[in-house]
Amino acid sequence: PEYKNLLKEYRDGILLFELTDQMVWSKAVEDTVGLKEFFEENREQFMWGKRYRGTILWFGNMSVAEQAQEMLQQDASIDSVRNTLNENSPLNVKIDRGTFEITKDEWLQSVDPNDKNFTPHEDAGKIGILVLEEVLEPAPKELDETRGPVIARYQDHLEEKWMKELKERYKVVVNEDVLYSIE
Repeated sequence: PEYKNLLKEYRDGILLFELTDQMVWSKAVEDTVGLKEFFEENREQFMWGKRYRGTILWFGNMSVAEQAQEMLQQDASIDSVRNTLNENSPLNVKIDRGTFEITKDEWLQSVDPNDKNFTPHEDAGKIGILVLEEVLEPAPKELDETRGPVIARYQDHLEEKWMKELKERYKVVVNEDVLYSIE
């Protein structure tokens, strides 16, 4: 009897897994039209925070950062700063170019974007200079920029919808006497 119950439990588990995969997980990935509709209806949930577009120069120590500051104040290009300061050691300057979401980086949160003197800033164990091109205000993300989180929320949505349909279709009745007689 124990083995029979164990086999039934495995069988039921596999069936539940397959059904959930069919109704929720795979459906969320394969249903591109439904995913797009869900995304458009919930676009405000998928937003970029405030961002900086530009370049961050990272330094191994403050003296190298101060040399970079002097060069930048004299209108040296970022590449010439890197090439000059990395002559002795390629680890002196590292460059990150792109768009950086402020809320995702402790260092960026403490940087003054209005600093036109390229002052080296040290925080959270990092030394860097932000060369700012543009401040980008919060804006909605596009689907291709946030596909993973959208699929995860769409799966949650599909599961809630499926559970609601099941509860409406099938009434759950608990036999209290049998429930409390089980040890």
